[in-house]
Parts: sequence; C-alpha cells; structure tokens
Amino acid sequence: DLATGRGLRRPGDDHLVVILNLSAHPLALPVSELLLQGPYREAFTGQWMNLSKFTTLTFQPWQYMVLEKQSRSPAG
Repeated sequence: DLATGRGLRRPGDDHLVVILNLSAHPLALPVSELLLQGPYREAFTGQWMNLSKFTTLTFQPWQYMVLEKQSRSPAG
C-alpha cells in the first residue's frame, strides 16, 4: 500500500518498528500483516501494548508510531 510507510530496523538485539499513515484517510492495520507479536512500547508516548495476531492498530490521517520491542511487559 503506497499510503502506508512501514519500516523495520534490527541492529543486534534491538527491534524498532516505524509505521506511518501517509494518507489523508484513517487506517486500520491488522498486526498480523506486520508479523509482530509481544510487548512493545511506543517511543514517544511511552504507552505499552502487547501485540498479537488479533490486534489492529488504528491511525488517524498522517499519524505515525514508533514501536520498540521489549523483552518483557511492564508487569513482568
């Protein structure tokens, strides 16, 4: 999809995912399409999320998200 920029960077054990909605329309993106699972923290807001194949991320027009893979959830 040309309207969605998706990038993945994996230096060493780090796992950083950047998702961009590069359109003027809302976007619902199933995590199963991204092949991501487990605990992630949004880099700018600090919000934790546990992604599974059943999770759908929603984006407003022009919204972006930078996710950092975490070795465990904040409770664990």
